[in-house]
Amino acid sequence: MHASADTLLKHLAARAPAAPITKRERQLLQSRAKDLKAAAKAQGITLDAYDEQAERTAAKDHFELGCWLYHLRSHVYERDGLQHRITCVKKLFEAGISSPGYRFFTVFEFGERQFDTCFEMGDGFEVRDAMLAFGELDKTGVIAKCLREMGWVKDDDAAA
Repeated sequence: MHASADTLLKHLAARAPAAPITKRERQLLQSRAKDLKAAAKAQGITLDAYDEQAERTAAKDHFELGCWLYHLRSHVYERDGLQHRITCVKKLFEAGISSPGYRFFTVFEFGERQFDTCFEMGDGFEVRDAMLAFGELDKTGVIAKCLREMGWVKDDDAAA
């Protein structure tokens, strides 16, 4: 990522509203992020060196996003949770993350299962269409990059 795009993303993240979680929840997440090994042990999660580094980096570089994912983690399963699913994917895409894997799992309790659910509740096409619309409005190109990575647009489609 170019320095200017990175600076713009940090600026936009700073202006974004804080995740709607309680002070106690935020403190819990900060505590988990501070001592990832203890958090994993308390939850019965085994982290190899690769996973530990990925989670440590995600917690450091994308803490507020993680707080949003923590908030949205159960809402994505709601039958009438389309807006939550759209918000979840949009926040990830705005951060340049087209697939979170498990890098938000130990600290924020959000992994592949929750992400996949955003497209598996019978309204996945609406989530995709919302992302395509956001991609058209995104001047940074970050969402368009995620759309390409998801296979929803091709490079020549994005240029059109």
